[in-house]
Amino acid sequence: QSIELGVGWHIIGAPLDLYDPFSENLFPGGNPNDWTIFTSEGDFNDIDVHFSQGYYLALQSPQELFASGIPVTSANIEDSYISLSKGWNLISHTLMSEYSKYDILVNFQGNDYSWHDAAGYGYLCSYIYEWDQNKYESTTTLSPWGGYWFHTPNDGVQLKLSPQIESETREKSTMDNQKIVLRIEDDLGVASSDEVMIVSSDLYSNEFKYGKDAYNLETFVNPQYIDMYIEKDDWMGDQDINGVIAETSHFSTIGHSNDELTKIYHIKTNYSDVNGLVNLTWELDSDIDHDVSIIINNIKIKLANFCSLLKNQCI
Repeated sequence: QSIELGVGWHIIGAPLDLYDPFSENLFPGGNPNDWTIFTSEGDFNDIDVHFSQGYYLALQSPQELFASGIPVTSANIEDSYISLSKGWNLISHTLMSEYSKYDILVNFQGNDYSWHDAAGYGYLCSYIYEWDQNKYESTTTLSPWGGYWFHTPNDGVQLKLSPQIESETREKSTMDNQKIVLRIEDDLGVASSDEVMIVSSDLYSNEFKYGKDAYNLETFVNPQYIDMYIEKDDWMGDQDINGVIAETSHFSTIGHSNDELTKIYHIKTNYSDVNGLVNLTWELDSDIDHDVSIIINNIKIKLANFCSLLKNQCI
């Protein structure tokens, strides 16, 4: 099996249980000076590529990666199962075909749950993050060679890649939500960009609920980055209806009720080695009919009247 990747940063994982896991074997005939592979802890010396684990990859030139090993079939399907521990987990897809997250069975404390139910009970966060076009993005699909960040507040969570019949229903269940997305990027396109999302729904409350409200991922692939997050200091240490305690005040996604109460969110940024202009853009769902504004340097901007703002420094 092989894949071609371009210059830049990537998150990858081997789609086979490699016969020889030494990372150099992925680049037969390649120049070791043209690539560097890292673990999620930042180690880069003599790296072995283990099945179901994700890795950072920096390429100085386009490369074709080759994997030789044992694939998962129906006869050894249990080899595709992925174990998660409390906190952030960088994993890789373990099958040779694309797979919807809605088809994953989640095992916790000896019981299997659908993806929707497991996320609803707070066993893991429904948002999965991949690296695409120099930024983290939420995804619903796992692909061969792909690496992904999962978060769970529990130890002993296992992902079982076993088909379900509910996928279409689960995907449609969020279609009535209204979204506001804010994005920030380096105008030169060198630093990694970021975004935050605010979601309103008749099904949501205004209190913290793990999964509805997603923690900010503060592990950076590109050493030049912009990190944007919603700060909720008042939620730190709060316990949600499932007993999950908020472990951070930084969120990438927050959900709230469609009630008439005014909502105020503090959006902040961190950045590293960013020079020059940054561009802030936003998108509002067309059916959001109430006043939505952002205040920057004491200037109030109604989002419906504009779609972007160019700044000479990080906000």
